[in-house]
Amino acid sequence: MGCYVVGSAGSKEKVDLLRNKFGFDEAFNYKEETDLVGALKRSVSVSGFPKESDMQVINGTMNLKLQEGSHGIVVKNLYLSCDPYMRSRMTRVEGPNVFTSYSPGSQPLTGFGVAKVLDSGHPNFKKGDLIWGTTSWEEYSLITVLEGLFKIEHTDVPLSYYTGILGMPGLTAYAGFYEVCSPKKGEYVFISAASGAVGQLVGQFAKLMGCYVVGSAGKVRNKQVILKDYVTGFPKESDMQVINGTMKLKLQEGSHGIVVKNLYLSCDPYMRIRMTRVEGPNVLTPYTPGSPLTGFGVAKVLDSGHPNFKKGDLIWGTTSWEEYSLITELEGLFKIEHTDVPLSYYTGILGMPGLTAYAGFYEVCSPKKGEYVFISAASGAVGQLVGQFAKLMGCYVVGSAGSKEKVDLLRDKFGFDEAFNYKEETDLDGALKRYFPDGIDICFENVGGKMLDAVLLNMRDHGRIAVCGMVSQYNLAQPEGVQNLMCLIFKRIHMDGFAFFDYYNVYPKLLDVVLPYIREGKIKYVEDIAEGLESSPAALVGLYSGRNVGKQVVLIAREKSTRRNFEHLQTMLIIWFSTFNLVMDGGKMLDAVLLNMKDHGRISVCGLVSQYNLDQPEGVQNLMCLIYKRIHMKGFAVSDYYNIYPKFLDVMLPYIREGKIMYVEDIAEGLESGPAALAGLYSGRNVGKQVVLIAREETLKHQKLLERLTMASGVVGEEVRNKQVILKDYVSGFPKESDMQVINGTMKLKLQEGSHGIVVKNLYLSCDPYMRIRMARVEGPNVFTSYTPGSPLTGFGVAKVLDSGHPNFKKGDLIWGTTSWEEYSLITELEGLFKIEHTDVPLSYYTGILGMPGLTAYAGFYEVCSPKKGEYVFISAASGAVGQLVGQFAKLMGCYVVGSAGSKEKVDLIRNKFGFDEAFNYKEETDLDGALKRYFPEGIDIYFENVGGKMLDAVLLNMRDHGRIAVCGMVSQYNLVQPEGVQNLMCLIYKRIHMDGFAVFDYYNVYPKFLDVVLPYIREGKIKYVEDIAEGLESGPAALVGLYSGRNVGKQVVLIARE
Repeated sequence: MGCYVVGSAGSKEKVDLLRNKFGFDEAFNYKEETDLVGALKRSVSVSGFPKESDMQVINGTMNLKLQEGSHGIVVKNLYLSCDPYMRSRMTRVEGPNVFTSYSPGSQPLTGFGVAKVLDSGHPNFKKGDLIWGTTSWEEYSLITVLEGLFKIEHTDVPLSYYTGILGMPGLTAYAGFYEVCSPKKGEYVFISAASGAVGQLVGQFAKLMGCYVVGSAGKVRNKQVILKDYVTGFPKESDMQVINGTMKLKLQEGSHGIVVKNLYLSCDPYMRIRMTRVEGPNVLTPYTPGSPLTGFGVAKVLDSGHPNFKKGDLIWGTTSWEEYSLITELEGLFKIEHTDVPLSYYTGILGMPGLTAYAGFYEVCSPKKGEYVFISAASGAVGQLVGQFAKLMGCYVVGSAGSKEKVDLLRDKFGFDEAFNYKEETDLDGALKRYFPDGIDICFENVGGKMLDAVLLNMRDHGRIAVCGMVSQYNLAQPEGVQNLMCLIFKRIHMDGFAFFDYYNVYPKLLDVVLPYIREGKIKYVEDIAEGLESSPAALVGLYSGRNVGKQVVLIAREKSTRRNFEHLQTMLIIWFSTFNLVMDGGKMLDAVLLNMKDHGRISVCGLVSQYNLDQPEGVQNLMCLIYKRIHMKGFAVSDYYNIYPKFLDVMLPYIREGKIMYVEDIAEGLESGPAALAGLYSGRNVGKQVVLIAREETLKHQKLLERLTMASGVVGEEVRNKQVILKDYVSGFPKESDMQVINGTMKLKLQEGSHGIVVKNLYLSCDPYMRIRMARVEGPNVFTSYTPGSPLTGFGVAKVLDSGHPNFKKGDLIWGTTSWEEYSLITELEGLFKIEHTDVPLSYYTGILGMPGLTAYAGFYEVCSPKKGEYVFISAASGAVGQLVGQFAKLMGCYVVGSAGSKEKVDLIRNKFGFDEAFNYKEETDLDGALKRYFPEGIDIYFENVGGKMLDAVLLNMRDHGRIAVCGMVSQYNLVQPEGVQNLMCLIYKRIHMDGFAVFDYYNVYPKFLDVVLPYIREGKIKYVEDIAEGLESGPAALVGLYSGRNVGKQVVLIARE
């Protein structure tokens, strides 16, 4: 007959007989039962709210071929639908019911889903068909009851829609509204739980019908993570607090913002900076104690007043650390178009860290195949990606991390060539030399402090440092000073602070590059996901101790909705569509609605979800209203309306395609997420139709130029006396005249047969600050080689050719370039020597304005700084050979120019002769930061750096966003045994400052262009130039030493012989 049968008997043996032999569904021993009523009602079922632990994901096996003669089908499940009615089936259902109970422990849950047919024994379905209908919660299912299965004919819409808008919920909404309620234009419609899978559709049907529609969703509880007070030192979990607030999920009328449900929050190192009060303008504003933290995250739009975002959109960008957020500043929010990758990736590889890595490596560092790349904090969200980009580019890559686990990850998963644990290294300089014996081309800087100091020593010439972060400094009250910044000049290093939001324009390019890498498995990505908003303080704090492995993300856990009191509900209603999405519906809501129904109103009872989790349903007290108001109250089930499904599709598909119906889904990924998704349904955690994605069916659619002078021996010809200035020994501290000595040598003025060098008579020698560096022993490769004690100094000068073995120079030519501090020189390395063609200006000018200092000023200002009219320019050591020219170039460009110098005489010179707008004596200023704020209240666009130390620290505080620092020299550091530490390098990041060390010989190619510009300026008097000329080679030591005490006024030159 097909009945469900239970029997009782008086012994275990008999009970077994009933079950095993006679095939009863169940049996029990009545003698063992003290409560026969309870025995008859007994079932293993869920009581109260279901929990994830009420379900279990297990592994089974499945034969994907049907048995011979079967009329069923074997399917691969693609999407599963989470629906409120499923809660009813978790409890033993007594009496006749449209819902049968699930069988605990023996069979998977069943429900609606989308699947693909793998094998079929039924004529209505063939292999490859896509279907929707009832299936099991498993990867593969054998379906033998095919009634109520529908073939999917329309695949121009997402397949997941057949779990919702085009499946059971859609048909429920359509049938319940049109068939049950028989609506008429102009009627008043109320929908409870109106944001759910059914309710959202009913409301839109009613609007299309011309009805007045009200939906309930109400305020929701909104957990938030707030900062309790500003933080000093390392942050602690107790610096933050998780509190409960409330949030309206509907925007106010006229708002242009969006309301979102936060899905993932990103823990990022920069957040520590915002926990401290930041003084002055900054790219990072401090958090407000008592308010939620903000940061990057992934969210789903619940309501929108902005044309760029619509309900249901997935977005990433800045949001608050809370369950729901109102976002009013929408710049920098990105719509997520690619959902074939985990959404959490948009907090990392496809979000801010990914764009940071991409922009910092490709845009800032301009890498080339075969270069040597070092990445600090390399296992973090940014570092792991930079390393893999570099490997894909064909670079040699080494990373540092803080644990063995992370070092292994860098090597074994991310494919770095080498990695080391910086905590185990007592000598970071030595460690880097071990891995980079030839030096580093690119450093992606995430750490700062001692690591940056070590990196600077190991950079190669023209190396690039992308300053992304300095995490080692974030928790210090006083940042560590970086002492080796002179390397910027020695090695012409480009050191650029940057912020990813300056590169939003390249985000589409990032996606074009990185998405294929992800899909093809060319990029590996590691996340460290903490679950629940409550876990976020610990996750964030752990970031600063290196506790995380990979990108730290917080998956938000959403709590039960707060019950509402409907005693004062006053809405006039004709139709109540009692859907089944929020726990409040039924019970008190139904009682309130009954009081507000109009005569002959219709109530379509689709579900009573508020009652599903109660052991004892709430009583409905106002059912007398059914009589008083002649209300039609009808319960229905969607299966009674399967016959109208074709008609439903004819109506619904055009609505979807034309955008007349909007639909919101909440998709959880992976069968393992099914229990949490289903349990969350009953606490209101989902937003829109809750779906579990199991499998996807859709196709998934980057010669070193060193000048040296060599004295040759064995030349033949006329020999003359040759005075020389030699270095007696390496110098420590300020140089003294006694560190040098004038001696007499001899020199043959004719070249040996076959020589390709030239013999010159030196006319002028140039005294330049960089020469102090060469008086000390210079370790390792460097743009500056040390002088050799006992040999003449070398430097720039003007000379006359006495004999030549080179076709480019002939006897009598005047030249400028590198020569020796002596009366006559033999020059064998001729690269970088320039023939003097223009003799209508003083020859001494070729030691200055038309020589190395002039070209330095020109290249540093125009080529490195890229100035624009109206910008604010500051020049330190502004009365010197370079500074005086930079200031005048800037004035001719139309800039506002301020210079600093070390005496009243020099300050007057800067203002009155060179035409600077302002100038000050730095020796009279006790507060350099304050002095710069006085002259640059709106900040500095361009700083031409000649001094370093405290001046550089003060300048960094006063730079404007995207300012440029051309590092020409650091004269204040040249005489120190231990350079001063520069502490404000974090400003490079905050203000995205470009800080470039450069050397003049990298710009020899622009010398003709330079002459074309500067010679007319000199001849027309547009450029003023001041020299300080000492006469005689004997005066050379005093002139050079005076340079470091500021004794000279203007360009210091030594005249040896007049031409």
